[in-house]
This record gives sequence, C-alpha cells and structure tokens, in this order.
Amino acid sequence: MPEQPVPAETLPKNAIVVLLDSLNRHMLGSYGSREFATPHLDRFAQRALRFEKHYAGALPCIPARHDILCGALDFLWKPWGSIEIWEQSIASALREADVTTMLISDHPHLFETGGENFHTLDVFPNPDPANAPRPQRNQVGLFHIAFEVASYADLREAYRNLIAHDVTIDHATDHVSQRSIYFADPDGNRLEIYYEMPDALARYVGSGRGDQDAPLAVTGPGEPLPAWLDEDWPALRRGSGPA
Repeated sequence: MPEQPVPAETLPKNAIVVLLDSLNRHMLGSYGSREFATPHLDRFAQRALRFEKHYAGALPCIPARHDILCGALDFLWKPWGSIEIWEQSIASALREADVTTMLISDHPHLFETGGENFHTLDVFPNPDPANAPRPQRNQVGLFHIAFEVASYADLREAYRNLIAHDVTIDHATDHVSQRSIYFADPDGNRLEIYYEMPDALARYVGSGRGDQDAPLAVTGPGEPLPAWLDEDWPALRRGSGPA
C-alpha cells in the first residue's frame, strides 16, 4: 500500500473486492504456492491489488464477511448471524456518499432482517386449504421438523400456549437426554418442540445421548398441565449418565 495519499483524480472509479473466505491464500500461485495451478486467479492478481496484511477476526463465511462489512469482530459478541438493523455497513456509508455498491454472494441472508440465526423460516397458509394435499401414512418424505427451546421453562410455556390455542398434543416423550412434545400443524405436518439438557453429549460418553422413548403424560384443554412439566429437570437426571 502507498505511504502517501493518492490524488483523487488518479484513483479508479470502480472497484471490485474478491473474497474467497474458504480458501487459504497459500493455495494460490499469486501468493507463491506451487501446489496447485490457479492460472486465472494468478492473472487476475497481476492486474489487481493483493492484500498481504489482513488478519481475519473470524474464519467461517458469514462472520468473516460481517467483520469486513461492519468493521466489527463478529465472534466477540455473537456466534453467527446477519448484519443487525442497527449496524452501519461499509455499503451504507458508501451509499450516503453517492457510491453505488453491489454484492454477488451465495449468502444473501447476510443482509436479511431476521436472518440472525443463519436462515429464516417463512410459514404461510395454502390459498386453497380444503384441497391442499395431505401427508399420507407410510409416505416417503419429511418425518417432522424439530425446534429446540433454550430452557425447560420455555418447553413448559410452549406446551401451555399450544393447549391455549386448542392444538392437540399428539404425544410427549422423555428421550433421557431431552424431553419433547409432538403435534401437527393445520396441514398435518408433524412438529416437535424439545429441550435438551446441557452438555448432553458429555453426560453420555460412549453410549450416545441415551436417546430412548419413555412416554410422558399429555393433557387437553381445560385440564391441569402434566406434572412432569413442573419437575426440576434435568436435575432429576444428575448422576444417571456416565461422567
């Protein structure tokens, strides 16, 4: 990089930043590698500005791009996610300066509101629900979709909300390492909400997570919640699995 500022009139009017976040630079001929032939990238690098003093704050794709676009180290405060609505990316700053920017990426959800957990889930009603195809018994396809909650209290609250909205709980299961409730959406697709005990894999070293199928009681509208929802779980399991 030049030591002295370059006059504005001599700067290029267009710039393209190429980022290969899953490719080590030591694999490229333009950085001295002889292990693989990368002639096209090498020719491109001869006419481009190569960066040689960049230190990645995060190596996975989305966090690495967040670091560069926002000038903030993603992994210091969140594990993975999109650009937050309150952050100002370099693209926003350039837009305010009347500079047009464009992103070509296989990760467009970097800019999606609600993509904080890598992907979003959109649910919408069928325009003709009476004639919508229904899942058939023994049909090959998706078995069910599972949603993990952050605490056992959240599982209890999910159960209470389902009952309050007249959703039939099909069954509930104690899988030893987790407890789950199962039900269906209006189209008949099976759904699961579960809470898994902390460090489940470490608790059951050598035997997996102890995934078993002990049935738990279920109740309906107007009935008291099952007693197992008020248990101090997984404290009841302490000492039941190998250390």
